[in-house]
Amino acid sequence: EYACNLHQLTLYHPSSSTTSQHRECSNKINLYCVHKSMKLSIITQLSSSLLFLFLFIACHYFTSVAAATTQQNEELETKLKELFKQAQKLPAYSPEQIEIFQKVLSLDSQNIDARLILSSYWITKGNKEKNEAGKLIKEMLVNAPQVLTMRPYGPMALYLTAVIGRDFSERKLFDDARFFLEKAFEASKSVPWGYSSEGNLCIHLMLASLWNYWPTSVDHADQSLNELNKWATSVLNRTDFDLHEEEMSQSMMVFRDEPFRTCLQGIFPLSLFYRADTAAMASRHYQMAAKAWPTLSWTSPYLLDDYQDASSCHRKTKLAVLSAVFTHGHPVTEDFQGVLQRLDRNKFHVTYIFLEEQMGSRRMLDPFVKANPQDALEIYSQRSDELGRGDWIKRIGMEIAHLQFDVILHLDLTMSSISRRLGMMKLAPVQINTHGHPISSGHPNHIIQYFISWAEAELPYDEAQQHYTEELKLIPMGKIHQYYKPRRLPGDISRVDGQPFDHITRDDFELPSNSNIYLNMQKPFKLHPEFDPLVCGILKKDPNGVLVLHRADTVFTYAADETHHVVFVRRLEKAGCDMSRVHFLPAQPHHRLMALIGLSTVVLDSYPAGGCTTTREVFEMGKAVVTLPARLLGGRWTLGLYSILGMRDLPVIATTAQDYIDLAVQLGTNSTLRESVENTIIEKVQTMFYRDEAVEEWEKILLNVSPVKCSDTTDEKDEL
Repeated sequence: EYACNLHQLTLYHPSSSTTSQHRECSNKINLYCVHKSMKLSIITQLSSSLLFLFLFIACHYFTSVAAATTQQNEELETKLKELFKQAQKLPAYSPEQIEIFQKVLSLDSQNIDARLILSSYWITKGNKEKNEAGKLIKEMLVNAPQVLTMRPYGPMALYLTAVIGRDFSERKLFDDARFFLEKAFEASKSVPWGYSSEGNLCIHLMLASLWNYWPTSVDHADQSLNELNKWATSVLNRTDFDLHEEEMSQSMMVFRDEPFRTCLQGIFPLSLFYRADTAAMASRHYQMAAKAWPTLSWTSPYLLDDYQDASSCHRKTKLAVLSAVFTHGHPVTEDFQGVLQRLDRNKFHVTYIFLEEQMGSRRMLDPFVKANPQDALEIYSQRSDELGRGDWIKRIGMEIAHLQFDVILHLDLTMSSISRRLGMMKLAPVQINTHGHPISSGHPNHIIQYFISWAEAELPYDEAQQHYTEELKLIPMGKIHQYYKPRRLPGDISRVDGQPFDHITRDDFELPSNSNIYLNMQKPFKLHPEFDPLVCGILKKDPNGVLVLHRADTVFTYAADETHHVVFVRRLEKAGCDMSRVHFLPAQPHHRLMALIGLSTVVLDSYPAGGCTTTREVFEMGKAVVTLPARLLGGRWTLGLYSILGMRDLPVIATTAQDYIDLAVQLGTNSTLRESVENTIIEKVQTMFYRDEAVEEWEKILLNVSPVKCSDTTDEKDEL
C-alpha cells in the first residue's frame, strides 16, 4: 500500500528537482497511516494499544525510508547534473559524450535524456547497436508511452521510434517493426510535431507497406496481408497528403537521404504471397505513391500532342531498356541479355538506361550493355543537392523524356525504387513491364500499357490477365521465352565464377553418403509456411531421407528466439520435421552450388515462389526438380521449362501437396525410375540453349506495340 513509491514519482523526470515531491510523499505517508489507524479504530471499536503501537511503528518506518530515499535521490540528482554539464561541453555524439550518457544510464536506468541520446547514436551503427537502441526505446514506450507526446522529449522520441521501426522493417523483423511504428503513428495524431490529426503521413505509409517476410504460420501470413490492406485503405482514405518533407528532413536523418524509400517500401515481397490479389495490392501501392508525391504523375510534353511521324516506316524503333541491375551475374541480367544483345539493330536503336541505386555499382556493369557498338548507355543516379525530396527522380524522368523514345521496357519495375517512380511517369508513347520480377506494376494501363510474359508458364490467358493491371502480351506456347547459354561449362566449370567443381563430394558439405538427399537451396524467405508440411512429409515418408535447406540469413535481434533462422526452425518443428535429418547450409559460391545439386538425390522446387535460374541449373546437372505449380507466374517457371523441353509427362509435376510428397519420395527411393527421369533430362537439356526463336518472338511483340508502324507488321499484329 506504499502508493507514494519514490521510484514511481521520479520515473522519467530525471532532470527536474524532486525535493518538494519527496516531502509531499512523506506527508502523505503520515496522513495515510493516521487515517488508516483511525478508520480501523472506528470500524472495529478496538482501542488496543498493541494495534496502535504497530501502526505507529509502521508509519514511522515508512517515513524514515522516504526521508532516506529523498537524501539519496538528492545526491543522485547532483551527480546527474554534473554529468550533464560535462556532456554539454563536448561535441555531440563524440565518444567521450557517449561514455558520459552511458554512465548516466548506469546511475539512473530510466533517464529519458540518456535513452534518447544513446538510441539516436546507436541507430546509426551496426545491427547489434541498433538492437540496443530498440531495447532502450521499447522499455521506455512500455513504461511511459506519454513520452511521445510530452515536451521537451516528444519530437525526438516520436521520430526515433519511427526510425527504429523502419530499421526493423528493413531487416525483416515484422513484429518489432509493427510495435514501434504503431506506437509512433498513434502518438503522431495528437501532437503538433505529427503534422496531421490523421497521423504522420510518412509513418502511415510505413505501416501500409510493412511486409511480413517471415510469417510463423499460414494464418500469420494471411493476417499480415489483411493488416497491410487495412493500412493501405486507411492511407487512401486520408484527406491530408502533405508529407512536410522539409520539416521531416530535419527530424529524421534517413528521411533526408531518401524520403520515398524511407516512407514507402516496395512491393517485391508481393510475389511471395500467392493468395493475394496481386493486381489490386500493387494498384493500391501505386495510388499511395501518387497521392503522397503527386509531381511524379508527370507526362512528357512531347506526348501531349498526338504522336505522329510521317517518316516512321523509314526509321528504327527507339527502344530504351531500363534497369537498376545491369550488373554482372544478376539473375535479371542473366535472363534478358541473350535476347537484348540479339535484337535486330536494323529495326531497333537500343539504349540501355542504368539506374544506379547503389553508389559505385556502375563499376559492376555487365559487359553485354556495351557488346553492340551502335547501342547507347545512359547512367542516372541521385545528386547531392536532391536530398530530402521523394520526387527528385522527376529530373531523371525529364532527361529521359527529352530523348524521345518510342518504347520503354522496364526489366525490374517492381524491384527498383527508382524504376518504380520512373514508371509512374509517361515518358514514351509505349511503356512495358516484364518478368524481371514477375508481378504486375499496379500502374494504370494508360501509363504502363503491357506486361510481356510467357504462355508456357502462365495460367490460361483470361485467368492470367486478372493478375495484371497491364495488358498481357505472351511469348506463345511452344516457344521458349529467353535466349539461354549454359552455366555449366565443359570440364564441370562454373561459367559464373570460373571455378571447377568435379572434385567436390558430399563430405565437403558434411552430408551422409548413403542417404537420399532432398535439396532446396532457395532463399528461405521465399518459402511460404505451406511449404513446411511438404518437406516434413517427405522426411516422414522416406526414413532414409535427409533434407538440405538454405540457412536463413543471420540477423542480430535483441531476443535470440527472433532470428530468422530460429523462426524457420520452429516452423519446421511445428510441421513435424525430424530436425536431426535437416541440414542447413549457408549461401554457396556458384561452383559449390552446382556441385551440391549434382550430389543431391532429388531437388525440390520452392513453393509458392519457385525457381527459374535454379531450375535451369538443375537440368544442366542432369537432375530432376519436383514442382507444385502455384497460381502466379513466379511459381510456374519450372512447369514452363518442363513443358518447352517436352518433359511434361515425367513424374515430377504435382497437382496437390500430397502429390508433391509422393512424387519426391518415389524419385528418391526408386533408383530405376530416377535414373530414367535423369536420362531424359540429360537428353533434352541441350535444346534449352541458343534458341533464336526467343529473339524472334520478342521482336514480334516489340514491333507490334511500337508506335513506329509499317505495312509489313500488320500480319504480325493480327497473329498476336
